Amino acid sequence: MTTERLRPSTAKMLLDMTPEAVRYALDHPSPPSRAMEFGTAVDRETFALTWTPSATAREADVIRAAITARKLIDRVGEKTGALRYMAQHTREWDSDGVACRGTPDLVYTASDGSLVIADLKTCASARADNIEQTLYRHKYDLQLAAYCEAFRANTDRAYIIWVESREPFLGRISTVPADVLHGGRQKWHRAREIWRKCVTEEYWPGYEDFSHT
Repeated sequence: MTTERLRPSTAKMLLDMTPEAVRYALDHPSPPSRAMEFGTAVDRETFALTWTPSATAREADVIRAAITARKLIDRVGEKTGALRYMAQHTREWDSDGVACRGTPDLVYTASDGSLVIADLKTCASARADNIEQTLYRHKYDLQLAAYCEAFRANTDRAYIIWVESREPFLGRISTVPADVLHGGRQKWHRAREIWRKCVTEEYWPGYEDFSHT
């Protein structure tokens, strides 16, 4: 039986792909896309972690995007009345008997003592209509709901900090409300049960033996 922990990134794949395809992707990871490479560099620069510039993640561009990100991180702190926050803190937890692992970008301690989750995302456009589509397309609602579960955080709201990946590297904050987090939690639990079955049976079915419906 696998000793792997379920991650939100894997849970997203389990809702879009057959378990067999997910197992292959985990065992044979693909190189990151250009967008992912830039996003990872901005994350690491924002949180003062080491990274290596490349043609996709030019140092000047990444630094400018990170400056925008840091300003918005402070603004979320103001919104929540945060006393402090943890950045890139990995948590391992048990979700109804399933071992899980995740690393939210930010966990704020709000003025009322509750924890509030926020994640930093780069995007092509931070227009309101685009970020709403992006949230659902990439299942960021699932990701935030999983982090809320991991940290027993406030489920009334969470935040996404969006930073555009092109000049002038504008950004905005979107509040993810309770109803969206509730839908994300349902997706997270559905993926968790697929994972549980595959791990328990040590079988990762393909098209002939599996359906998402």
